[in-house]
Amino acid sequence: MAARAAEAGLVATVPFVYRFHAMVREARHRVARGDVGRVSLVHGSYLQDWLLRPEDDNWRVDPELGGPSRTFADIGSHWCDLAEFVTGERIAAVSAQTGVVQRERAGHAPVLTEDVVTVQFRTTGGALGSVTTSQVSPGRKNRLFLEVSGTEQSLAFDQEEPEKLWVGQRSGSMALVRDPATLSPQALPYSPLPPGHAQGYHECFDAFVADSYAALRGEHRDGLPTFEDGARAARVCDAVLASAASGRWAEC
Repeated sequence: MAARAAEAGLVATVPFVYRFHAMVREARHRVARGDVGRVSLVHGSYLQDWLLRPEDDNWRVDPELGGPSRTFADIGSHWCDLAEFVTGERIAAVSAQTGVVQRERAGHAPVLTEDVVTVQFRTTGGALGSVTTSQVSPGRKNRLFLEVSGTEQSLAFDQEEPEKLWVGQRSGSMALVRDPATLSPQALPYSPLPPGHAQGYHECFDAFVADSYAALRGEHRDGLPTFEDGARAARVCDAVLASAASGRWAEC
């Protein structure tokens, strides 16, 4: 689909909407500007609890409907896209483990798709990384957390507290709060509300749709996720499943 869309010159987008948080754009700008120095470590998690109990069920549990991966394909794909988007580096190879916590669910026995995944990886730029994804972590709803460490600074973003970007330095750290008066030009278009008026996930969808329509009008929008980004996520997911099955590293 990605190849056909590119060949036909079509605008074909996918909703990797976490890219549209203003503080994510700020983080991406600061990495590209060199504030963090050379990226050395990328780590984080995406944790949920909505499939914690054996009576919790969903069509995604069935591989015939949702594919061979559930947790990683569903939410790990968003984390990996965000990590690559912010750092500008690709995940080059992965070493993964998957686990099934609830082996029987209403309507599904045995459960064949994973509840939890842990992944070690290395990037094309030489950084090391790790990510944990889970749909059975009590109390966690949509806790997507990303931290990027470099030779000069660290940056951390928690999408459940999207108004903030943590900036870590050896000499001292701070929480940068979303404020159109202080954001970079790259982040400013994604901060439509005045400071103090919380904006979050819903505004990300608004921005994604607006940028998609702008592209349809022939306008350029930086960072607009396309079918190629969706295909990229599928390749990473395939590598994770291959590594988990073989016990070896797999290239993405």
